[in-house]
Amino acid sequence: MKKILSIRDYNVCQVASSKVYQVASCQVCQVKVLEELDELEKLEELEKLEELEKLKKNFKNLINLKSLTNLLLLVLAMSLTSCKDDDDKLAPFTPWNQQTTVEETHETATQQYVADESTEMANPERGMYVMVEPDLTTPIKPTTLQQASAKRFTLVQTVFYLTDRINSDLTAADLEKISSDFATIRDAGMKAIVRFAYTNSAYKPDAPMDIIMRHIDQLQPVLAANKDVIACMQAGFIGAWGEWYYSSNGLNNAQSYKQLLDKLLEALPADRAIQVRTPKYKKEYLGIDTPLDQEQAFSETAAARLGHHNDAFMADDTDMGTYQDPEQDKQYLSQEGLYLPIGGETTLADGRSPASGQDAIANLKLMRWSFLHNGYMKKVLDKWEQDGAMEEIRRCLGYRISLESVTYSKTASVGGELALQLSLRNSGWAPMYNPRKVEILLRAADKQIYVADIDEDPRTWRPSVSRDLTLAIALPGDIAEGTYEILLNLPDPEPAIHDRPEYAVRLANSGLWEEATGYNNLGITLTVGGTASATSTAPYKFVKKEE
Repeated sequence: MKKILSIRDYNVCQVASSKVYQVASCQVCQVKVLEELDELEKLEELEKLEELEKLKKNFKNLINLKSLTNLLLLVLAMSLTSCKDDDDKLAPFTPWNQQTTVEETHETATQQYVADESTEMANPERGMYVMVEPDLTTPIKPTTLQQASAKRFTLVQTVFYLTDRINSDLTAADLEKISSDFATIRDAGMKAIVRFAYTNSAYKPDAPMDIIMRHIDQLQPVLAANKDVIACMQAGFIGAWGEWYYSSNGLNNAQSYKQLLDKLLEALPADRAIQVRTPKYKKEYLGIDTPLDQEQAFSETAAARLGHHNDAFMADDTDMGTYQDPEQDKQYLSQEGLYLPIGGETTLADGRSPASGQDAIANLKLMRWSFLHNGYMKKVLDKWEQDGAMEEIRRCLGYRISLESVTYSKTASVGGELALQLSLRNSGWAPMYNPRKVEILLRAADKQIYVADIDEDPRTWRPSVSRDLTLAIALPGDIAEGTYEILLNLPDPEPAIHDRPEYAVRLANSGLWEEATGYNNLGITLTVGGTASATSTAPYKFVKKEE
């Protein structure tokens, strides 16, 4: 068969006849032509055959009998001259990973990755948590949190008991002590699930509402200064343990709950969520029964900031009153959990036996739990351990991000750009619920690092869904020639902890995590050499990191 034309990116077209013709796409002219034809000598005979009518039907927008001869002449001409753009220059086919804003084409490669399905990853703001209950005099012991961190705990529920101030303001020493406890949490590389309460007994008093309001005003600057180590806050304050029950001041009512939530939403930084004890409380506060949706999510409105904690998980059919209608409320939480933190602890109603570990997994997954108390209730947790469920629970609470593949430029020019496509997957039960940065890094042999901040919100990386990022990143005009490692960094956006590896996200792939830096080394390199013909205008830019 005589070859008439060769253009990349050809497709196969099956016409009505038994023959297969290959069709090429001209990038500029947008005209489809037959690439391989051995029918030139048989043109007159073709007009007499039935196959001609079928051919005409399939190519009616491309070919007609009057112009067939002209088209074949065009094919022959193109085989000699090729297809030219408006500037009369060669315009070859360019795949996505060679589409640059400067006129240069570089070799690309694709790296495949295997997810680690067994290792428990110590990632921020998720997983099993420990609990401390400091008062206004006894500080949190640093060794307590250091030991927890060494065991891969990243969260500590911190219930501050303000027992000594149920009738008075907090003192300057009180506020300094609470700030010191936050510093201890930061030193340990952990984050806090914060709650304030006045009593841990159903038979002791809580504070009246005017005192609560005053205390929140006093706590506002402390909360703002320590936002970096606050994973979320639980509404608290009212009743025993701050669980909105057993209030000696009669505050366990909708009016008091609304007053408290209004105040807390003002006091806590707007990108942090406040968890309430039951779905009913959020529905009553908002006056609507519908769950949060994608349009409202992360908008910093009340609906977008009120999450959920359940301190009677799997206790009985309604989790001791957590659900009014278990089926409907669980579906409500399943939707809310796509955007908000959900977590809590287990307990057991009188006369009940612990639920099975598999039932626990099914419910945690359905309602998208991010964290679970490691210490309570031990009888229930032991049962789940015996059932072989705790390993999966520890592994799958919250997010679990793995890298599936990366397609990338192997080479680039100084002032040119890196083309990069990453495919990521969240195999955890929930998404992230706090802001987080996405950074692509280049690291030279001398350890000099270049950083590109990517406009991407990891909170949108949903469970059981893959996420593709297609990027073009400009290289500086003064970057040194050489070979650079390509890395992915998912740091905390708060400046105080941005560079601390304990607060960066580790990908669920073996061999990528750098414990010392908190970076995920993708195991691929970019070779930079020569100078680009024009400065890149890519939307992202590598910037030299100052030490």
